[in-house]
Amino acid sequence: MCNPFPLFVRASKTKLRSLVLLACTLVFATPATQAAETDYECGQLTVATLEIGTLFYKLPDGRFSGIDKDIIDALALRTNCQFRIRVESQARLWSQMREGNLDMSTSGIKTAEREKWAVSIPYFSSRNYALLNSSLPANEQTAAGFVANKELKLAVIKGFQHGKRYNEFIDTLSKQGRVYEVADFVSLLKLFTAKRVHCILLILTSYLDLSRQKNLPDNAVLRDWYASDAFVAGLYVSKSKVSPKTIQLLQNTMNNMQADGSLERIFARYVGDKLAKEMMLEAPVTQNAQ
Repeated sequence: MCNPFPLFVRASKTKLRSLVLLACTLVFATPATQAAETDYECGQLTVATLEIGTLFYKLPDGRFSGIDKDIIDALALRTNCQFRIRVESQARLWSQMREGNLDMSTSGIKTAEREKWAVSIPYFSSRNYALLNSSLPANEQTAAGFVANKELKLAVIKGFQHGKRYNEFIDTLSKQGRVYEVADFVSLLKLFTAKRVHCILLILTSYLDLSRQKNLPDNAVLRDWYASDAFVAGLYVSKSKVSPKTIQLLQNTMNNMQADGSLERIFARYVGDKLAKEMMLEAPVTQNAQ
């Protein structure tokens, strides 16, 4: 009579080997599967940014640096997304975003119009200041006094949002033909330095960068016209180009960077501790991807 025990042993060993192989497959396949899912949801995103002050600027060796550059690098490390950065003009950037030809942008001011075709992921708060020629009389260094003198001109970057009060100020001057629109910050500064305009608007990150590089125009004075006219700015991610899961991944990662102090450390690296704290949003902003 045949002893069934050896058959049992052989059957058990076969089953054991199968179970071990299955377990190994699950253990080693899980990270790869997760990476594949992340790559599928995220992959490579084209990010448009502006050269403007300490937010994003070119180093003497041709490399780029700045707050926005560091934030994109941090997002890449935390999400495994691949970001291809390109420099654009403000007007071209928003035109591409609106038409569905761009994945993402940096440091965009949150507006209802932009929310129609892109999701905002805010990461800092700021406000504009007026940079004026100090030779102007004291009364003309106020917003009301500047408007009153019809000879005074203003220059702005085309497509920029500046906050509610400043937008109204710009609209008033535009109707009087007193506003020059330029493509970028360099052109803005050239107009002011050449004294073709009497005022430009800029945020403190740009002002500090000019001071750091000793590029502040002679006889320039900074005035805080609308102290309560703060705005929120951050990433804008295309609804038509980027999946909702990827948008949520970027939002969650940005929230984590705010909560663990990473964002504030990035800000402080370029603008110091005091302004870094002022730039911080009060709490992580929750934004549902649509």
